Amino acid sequence: MTAILVYMAAAAGAQSAEELCIQGEEYRGKGEYEKAIECFSTSIELDPDCVSCYGGRGNCNYILGRHEESIADFTRAIELDSEESSFYMMRGMSYHAIGRYDGAVLDLTRVIELDPDNAAYYYYLRGSVYHEMSEMENAVSDLETACDMGENEACKALHWLGY
Repeated sequence: MTAILVYMAAAAGAQSAEELCIQGEEYRGKGEYEKAIECFSTSIELDPDCVSCYGGRGNCNYILGRHEESIADFTRAIELDSEESSFYMMRGMSYHAIGRYDGAVLDLTRVIELDPDNAAYYYYLRGSVYHEMSEMENAVSDLETACDMGENEACKALHWLGY
């Protein structure tokens, strides 16, 4: 299907990969995720190294609950730009959604390294994943770190856990 769209776009002298990516972002912003995915996919066919297209399509797939596809998109985006923390964050959230907690922990750890200014929130998320893994020592450690850094939800979680 995507190959047909690429051919039709090329034959009509239509949009470039960049224009299609921008259009995909517009559809995504309107909540039209299927149309956005079509645009991002066609853009990727035209430019296989379009990092923002993989990120955009990954976000749409995440929202639609297509976590395996989301993981694949964010993995490719990370291959193209290993310093973008949001790609690790979203891939980690997809891993979490399908119960692949080890992957979620690894990605959230990388996010903490890449985005230390927002680390409190990421410690909170990673602590929550550890809690789901029944790794209470790690969970409490991360939640305490997040709470000490001012993340109120982490403080509430600690209270709820009896700490």
